[in-house]
Amino acid sequence: GDVYKRQINAEYGADILFGVNFRMSGYGTTNNKPLGRSFGTPKTTGDRMDNRSILEEQKSLLQDQDKALDDIDSTLDRIKNIGRDLGAETDQSIQIIDDIQKKSDTLDTRFRIASKHAENVQVSSSTKGLWIVICILILALVVVLIIGYGI
Repeated sequence: GDVYKRQINAEYGADILFGVNFRMSGYGTTNNKPLGRSFGTPKTTGDRMDNRSILEEQKSLLQDQDKALDDIDSTLDRIKNIGRDLGAETDQSIQIIDDIQKKSDTLDTRFRIASKHAENVQVSSSTKGLWIVICILILALVVVLIIGYGI
């Protein structure tokens, strides 16, 4: 309680807010002289505000706070909408990536089948058989040359 009274007294002057001069009870005094006005005396200093001015200032501050909160609310709404849009675009991107993944899996399977087919063709058309045929033909040519020239 006392700390709160001191804080209010230091910032606004408790006598203005509560209609009581707390400074008279020793808070905020120097040399045992009250710094504020006495209970019930009108406000005369220019550096402090009267009750009506404080009330108007508080209303103005509340209006400023309400405006700031409205600005925050509209900003949060925009952020929420951006988040929704990003979520929708992400879902579409995921669908596209899934489609690409399926197509690449299909192409990979086709490529593996084609590679196996190429290996089978290579094995079946081995060069060993061709070399044997070439050697037989060369022998046949030599035999024909020998018989034809009578060597």
